Amino acid sequence: MKKYVHRFYQLLPIMFILLSLAVLSACSSGNTTSTPAPAPVPAPSPMPTPAPAPAPASYTVNIASKSGIGNYLVDGKGMTLYYFTKDAPGKSNATAAVIANWPIFYVTSVVVPASLNAADFGSITGGNGNMQSTYKGWPLYYYVKDQMSGDTLGQGLNSVWFVINPADFPPASAPAPAPATTPPPAPLPGPTPTPAPPSVQSVTIDLVAQGMAFDQSTITVPAGASVTMNFTNKDSIRHNFALYTDSSASTPIFVGQIISSSSVTYKFNAPTTPGSYFFRCDVHPTTMTGTFVVQ
Repeated sequence: MKKYVHRFYQLLPIMFILLSLAVLSACSSGNTTSTPAPAPVPAPSPMPTPAPAPAPASYTVNIASKSGIGNYLVDGKGMTLYYFTKDAPGKSNATAAVIANWPIFYVTSVVVPASLNAADFGSITGGNGNMQSTYKGWPLYYYVKDQMSGDTLGQGLNSVWFVINPADFPPASAPAPAPATTPPPAPLPGPTPTPAPPSVQSVTIDLVAQGMAFDQSTITVPAGASVTMNFTNKDSIRHNFALYTDSSASTPIFVGQIISSSSVTYKFNAPTTPGSYFFRCDVHPTTMTGTFVVQ
């Protein structure tokens, strides 16, 4: 028994140390606290997108330039504008037949670049009774054969149609409208009476364009006849009827309005000199042609 008691006292310090370590460990575990996660940093607010700048105003009249012509007036789509030397400032002398080939130009509001002066533009009642825009008083026109921006096919035509250079308009050399001529005096009565001029005949022609061809290759009319042509385009592409002195098509006699899938009535006078003339479709000048015979 003494042996065991003695042994117990020998182990007592070791047991005390072990107990102390256990208590310290328990206290350490009880006092441990979790570290809270850091609060999320808010994302920066996006910068506001600036509003787009307003688009510049569309010009209704502008200036174009071309080699051999220089600067000239065009509309907002770049189509060439012309003036007629037989007009006068503030007055159009264009007949309905002229306007068929030279449509009038009109805009209700003139918007121009800084190189032009809006005060130079105005409007009048044109030759067809509709409103027509003017530049420095002169009425403005298109040409029916100008089909796209940059076309100037009417420049100098018949020496009475010209483009407009704003820096030199009206040109000092521009011919004024032709004055009325004084008719010659009536001939003195003589033994032989002067024969009366022949009456003008009226002719109606029906012409059809279909399958990229005219239904007539030869048209015959009296000299000087008043021609009414009912032209029908049965194709979905554009055609017209145009009459020229010869196949070079350099000198027009009549140029009809270009149409597609519709009909139009042309009115013109046949040449007074008998002979063979040339007609064609200006849109298809090599495939749609014919002979216009004047008797």
